[in-house]
Amino acid sequence: MMKRNRRMFVLSAAAGIVATAGAVAAIVPGFAEDGARPATTADFQQRATGAQAIALADGVVTPAEYDQAIAAFQACMTAAGLEATVTRGSAPGEGATIGYTAGSTTEEAQRFGTKMYECLNANLNDVQEVWMRQTRGPIEEDSN
Repeated sequence: MMKRNRRMFVLSAAAGIVATAGAVAAIVPGFAEDGARPATTADFQQRATGAQAIALADGVVTPAEYDQAIAAFQACMTAAGLEATVTRGSAPGEGATIGYTAGSTTEEAQRFGTKMYECLNANLNDVQEVWMRQTRGPIEEDSN
């Protein structure tokens, strides 16, 4: 019997450069493509493709559009034969939590990580960033 590990991955606007053991880098959520500055809604609109581009066309993400992006991510994972459950954040500005079961080998973990970031980038990252910015309200800068 193969040992499986249950893990959680929380998506957040504060995410930095993301990589797995296979050195698979994802688009850095919350930052412009060059990673040098915080991204704006226009940056997300410009780089989004497919259903994310449609959801971001008017610069506003509706609850239904956010739910559709989560469902598309989950469908992408399922189509790859990988198990992932997604729970939408309940507090304003909170991202989704992804619960997943990954195999115990390095190869299985790399395959899972590669596919997870592929599915996130294709289906959820940009929509989620705009959603979290909309729902959390303005962030006050630290005066210290």
